[in-house]
Amino acid sequence: MFVSLLSQLLSRRVAIVGIATGVLLRWLLNFETAADLKFIFGVGFFFRFHQRWTPIPDEHMIMPCSELSRGHIQTSLVPIIFQGCIPNSAQWDDYDKDDIFNPFPESVQNLFAACPGGKVQGHNHHFTVDPLHGNETRHIIEKDPCLPGSLAHKIALHQRHNVTADVPYFDIHSFHINAKNAVILDRSLKAHSLVPEDFTVQIPGQTTVLVHYLAAAITAVDYSHSHLDRFLSFGTFKGTNKTWELMSPYQHDCYEYEYSGKAIVLTKEICEAKKTIVIQAPGDILYVPPFWLHKTTQCTTVPQRQSKEFKSISFNLHYTTRRSLMGVLAWVFMGQLQMSDWFFGKGGLRDTMLTASDFFSGIE
Repeated sequence: MFVSLLSQLLSRRVAIVGIATGVLLRWLLNFETAADLKFIFGVGFFFRFHQRWTPIPDEHMIMPCSELSRGHIQTSLVPIIFQGCIPNSAQWDDYDKDDIFNPFPESVQNLFAACPGGKVQGHNHHFTVDPLHGNETRHIIEKDPCLPGSLAHKIALHQRHNVTADVPYFDIHSFHINAKNAVILDRSLKAHSLVPEDFTVQIPGQTTVLVHYLAAAITAVDYSHSHLDRFLSFGTFKGTNKTWELMSPYQHDCYEYEYSGKAIVLTKEICEAKKTIVIQAPGDILYVPPFWLHKTTQCTTVPQRQSKEFKSISFNLHYTTRRSLMGVLAWVFMGQLQMSDWFFGKGGLRDTMLTASDFFSGIE
């Protein structure tokens, strides 16, 4: 009897271990976790497995806005244009109007450590982009959006900026949305007619960041890069199309690249990459999956915006899910422990990873 009982207990333990191992392997073999391991931690084995067995089309999908809340933006591995989501009456005529989407005017960016002295944007990364064809070489300086001040204050500074007399202006305001603010964000998005009534950011396991881009004389990000989160880009300006050049995660192999601590930045083209061009019209919402390379340019039919003096304000929703390693970590630290700066803050995971990278580079 004792032997029989012991045998049953061992069988149950083996079964439990087997199930746990299966769940772990399935999670590790998930594309998003494989991409995190490759691009963030430098472990490429699982990603190479997906390159062989999980095809990702070098194209995008087009869907009606009614599909925005149907789960595609949680699982799709290809970009999606959701057409006609934002009615003409809800689109913006100018950057300084009161209808600019700003549900948290007194919010202060809470993802990055404060800039030293309140002036210098820390973690300046310089990249030289060497193209495959032609002799044009670009120099890119990537900065942390760590300046102090509320979003309302930054918008006021942007409005006062004199483009004709001053240098080009660019700032980013990143604000982690906790559970309480998610309710406010949902309500505000619908009040501004920016999303369908059944859309919500209150999804279990999702970590959301509201990002505002304030620019003058330049487009937001006009060089190819990729990052670990999904995002939704909102086409809110009347008469202004945004052109996106997108490349699937597998196209990283056509480039040499560096991880800056915020994004994967391409530095040298070594083969002809497959690209898909997406035109985001006013009123459209573009969904971009994790680690898709992207850059943008704007084209407008509004005369006063066609000069280099044009200012712009736009916003994205960036988010992670528990489908990925970094998504789980973000959910634990940001969602459960309320540590919004766990990754980008002083002494956070990003600093640790960059220090380790420098250490191993020195050994080599």
